[in-house]
Amino acid sequence: MSGHEYRNDAKSFDGTKETRLAPCAISGSQVLDQVKDINFTLGKSSEEAHRHVLFNGESEIVECDKKEHIAEIKRSLRKRSLTQHQLDRMHFDTYNEWSKEKVKELKVTSDIFKNIKVLARGPSCIAKKFNAYDLYNGYQFRTKQSEEYLETQNSGVMVISKTESYASSSDNAPKSANISYYGRLTEIVELNYYEEFKVVLFKCDWVDVTKGRAVMEDDLGFTVVNFSHLADFGDRDQHEPFIFAEQAQ
Repeated sequence: MSGHEYRNDAKSFDGTKETRLAPCAISGSQVLDQVKDINFTLGKSSEEAHRHVLFNGESEIVECDKKEHIAEIKRSLRKRSLTQHQLDRMHFDTYNEWSKEKVKELKVTSDIFKNIKVLARGPSCIAKKFNAYDLYNGYQFRTKQSEEYLETQNSGVMVISKTESYASSSDNAPKSANISYYGRLTEIVELNYYEEFKVVLFKCDWVDVTKGRAVMEDDLGFTVVNFSHLADFGDRDQHEPFIFAEQAQ
């Protein structure tokens, strides 16, 4: 290369023989072990992760807030005839910012309200990543990348989730059912809500369970998952790649 920094530096290459041994190459798993549990800065996925916590956490106060937000949307758009699908979409897209504004007026009179205020604020932009995670029920999970050179695999994830399905955007009567989803664990993230509480989430690639191609049962009754048929969510904002760690099976 004509512009290389050593092109005109002949004096540095005086023919001296190098007798030192070349450094030993390390495996991918050793590299991952060296950088495990490091802090990192959340990017776009921060909003997705926090939104999952908001919409799937168990808090009666948050549930009441969600109902209030939906009622406010209906009041502000009462002249429009919104379908249930449109209403749910607007709620999903705007609840996060709405809750941030609402809690500014909230008086902290108990630990419960304090946690609600912290939750609405969102997590710190500094989070933790792990390569593996042990659950209290005895399950151990590893990210797909971390087990590349291992003989055993623990990156497979199954979760049962209550899901609402719409026949179309004009459907006003979505059907709700418990659906088993199958995926592959790609990231383990710990969100830190400014040391008030922490939440561990699994980020996964999910297979398409809607068309019957990715999940089937073999002759012995075992579930077989084909990861070449991942769910295609396109640009849908409601795609949720995250689950709570304790949901994983």
